[in-house]
Amino acid sequence: QWDRGAPDAAQAVAALLAGHERLVVGSPWYVALEELVRIVTPNLPVVTVRFDVNGAVEGSFVVMLDVPAAHTIHRRLSRRAPPGPSTGPLSPQALATLGEVGNIAVSACLNSFARVLGGACIPSVPSLAEGTSAELLRAAFRSPLPICVTPVDIDDSRVWLCMNDRA
Repeated sequence: QWDRGAPDAAQAVAALLAGHERLVVGSPWYVALEELVRIVTPNLPVVTVRFDVNGAVEGSFVVMLDVPAAHTIHRRLSRRAPPGPSTGPLSPQALATLGEVGNIAVSACLNSFARVLGGACIPSVPSLAEGTSAELLRAAFRSPLPICVTPVDIDDSRVWLCMNDRA
């Protein structure tokens, strides 16, 4: 069912980032957690914005960005952000910006569900984390159910929209 809302979430992220040289929204697909860890590259430094979802749909929604993408998105959306390196820890302001990107993505996805299912879907407050893709994906998805993944390519970086049901 997550694949019904994934395109809306991906389009919402794409609309925020319009104007990049290369912006490609992929199709949603399902994959097991450990396979996703292998596909993403286990030791890739990433930032995640995670939501627990309750209501007509219950599960987890995660926006995962590699660190260069996180810096790029922060600079693009925060006109006050100074130019700087695309590596290293993110500032509190950058994390707040990414939290808002996550809010927009999860809201678009859950609004799509609400229209289809006729029931409310409520996201939690976002939880932001920095670490490796393997550790953060494993922490975010404890359910053995497949994860719906929708990639959004921005210039040379990728944003991963990942969702699954609570077991």
